Amino acid sequence: AVKELEEVKGALEEVKEKLMRAVHLGQDFEAESERLKSELAEKVTALAQAATENAEMASKEAELSDRITRVQAEAERSLKEEISTVRLVVEEEAQQSLEEKLVAARAEAEEAAKEAFQEELASVREEADAQAEKVVQEQVAAAKEKLEVSMADELQAMKSKA
Repeated sequence: AVKELEEVKGALEEVKEKLMRAVHLGQDFEAESERLKSELAEKVTALAQAATENAEMASKEAELSDRITRVQAEAERSLKEEISTVRLVVEEEAQQSLEEKLVAARAEAEEAAKEAFQEELASVREEADAQAEKVVQEQVAAAKEKLEVSMADELQAMKSKA
């Protein structure tokens, strides 16, 4: 009976050692998992930010180019109409006055175009920043969820093996 008790005691010691190793492996896995989660979140954030910034800049450039072209075309059309009307009414003595009006109108149109450009740029930036933040948050949340599911599966597999 003493011999059997010693064998049972030895077997219990083996089981205890195996359980201690399994607990240690689980702790190591959790620490590594947290480190990888953090690293993945940083990389996802950086990639999303870079992609968003690239898309924002391309979109802003196209929008602003179109807007400038439209403003310039409208300003030129408006100025041409004014010149044509003035030429019909004004004699040669008014030619100097007409040229001054044209210069002033162009400067005013350019200033208006610059102001409109700045306002549009600010609006586009705000909207793009908000959209970028939303995309980054969604991607980080999705990545975290995938990582948590993967870690849970791996931990379950390790528990099953132990």
